Amino acid sequence: MRIDKYLANLGIVPRRQIKKLLKTWGVLLNNELVNSAQTKIKEWDMILLHGDEIPVKFTVHILLHKPTWYISSNLDEGEYTSYKDLLDNCPYGELLEIAGRLDVDTEWLLFCSSDGKVIHDIIHPHKKVEKEYYVETTGAITETMIKKLEEWVDLNGKTTLPAKAKKLTEHSLQLTIVEGKYHQVKRMLAAVNNKVAYLRRDRIDEWTLEGIEKGEWKYIEL
Repeated sequence: MRIDKYLANLGIVPRRQIKKLLKTWGVLLNNELVNSAQTKIKEWDMILLHGDEIPVKFTVHILLHKPTWYISSNLDEGEYTSYKDLLDNCPYGELLEIAGRLDVDTEWLLFCSSDGKVIHDIIHPHKKVEKEYYVETTGAITETMIKKLEEWVDLNGKTTLPAKAKKLTEHSLQLTIVEGKYHQVKRMLAAVNNKVAYLRRDRIDEWTLEGIEKGEWKYIEL
């Protein structure tokens, strides 16, 4: 790929300004000055731009610890701020999409990728990718509720796939599902006559929130 196209794809510099940038600032590729916008780059090359190192990645995957009150939309909506604002220091932010929309009032592990197929595989229920949640409830959790959550519940005429449910305390449980229906966890608890007081997604497949502080992100390799 040409360096002008790559930088333009990242949304860092409009392609029509690349030539001016090369003359004005000087861009380094693997510590060598770039003289042409048509210079070819390959994965794992290193670009130095405005003092920032940008490793060349044609496919990017990150995990993001989304705090509450950020929305899973690419743009701000009213009083709510887009999760994209948490990626200001990520040079690949413009390339990334998230695997499914998530609640604004919930703390989540977000999986973001530039690869549409990877995103599809994570959100499609037939792939059976597990999403694990920590749930606190307003009402006491009974064994009958746990059994029902594990079997299936009716969400407006559509039944859920079998889940894994583990009671932690009288008012908390660990719930693992392979679907991603609208407000699914909240609706599942409502279907067994309980209500979510606090909700956090801790795991997607093998990836967890461990080591990622709220508002922070990290690269992962598949």
